[in-house]
Amino acid sequence: MNPAHAAAAPARLRALAEALPALAAAARKREPEALHDLRVHCRRLEVELRLWCRPRVVASARRGVRRLRRAAGPVREQEVLARMLREARAGARAIAPTTRGHWAGELERTVERASARISGPRAVARLVRAVLEPAAGLDAESAASRATRARERLQKW
Repeated sequence: MNPAHAAAAPARLRALAEALPALAAAARKREPEALHDLRVHCRRLEVELRLWCRPRVVASARRGVRRLRRAAGPVREQEVLARMLREARAGARAIAPTTRGHWAGELERTVERASARISGPRAVARLVRAVLEPAAGLDAESAASRATRARERLQKW
């Protein structure tokens, strides 16, 4: 594990955590590609937490990030399926246009309702605080010891 990469870990964790509120808000507002961006961001944050932080310290933060990512997952899949139906892609052309339009409309309404239920601002703020605490703890540790611990974890995985 590169010590320079280990040295930047706390800053990366903070940046990932601080971007969560904006990404969750964009997903709730149904901005294009927001659900995808939120899921990718959460996955990256989960990996960073798992790699750099002590498991007991970040267990609840990792659970919260995973819960947010999993909440966005089915909604994103429905969003993609609705787009495929509307654009008659990936075999959707074989479905009658009226049926395809009806199904796409149903999916879009489901996505609309489900997007509004993605974690609210208070829940996301709690999650950000849960991630920032262990990130602050990493500052007290040397980059070399972080790199050694991360190398050992990677070998176990």
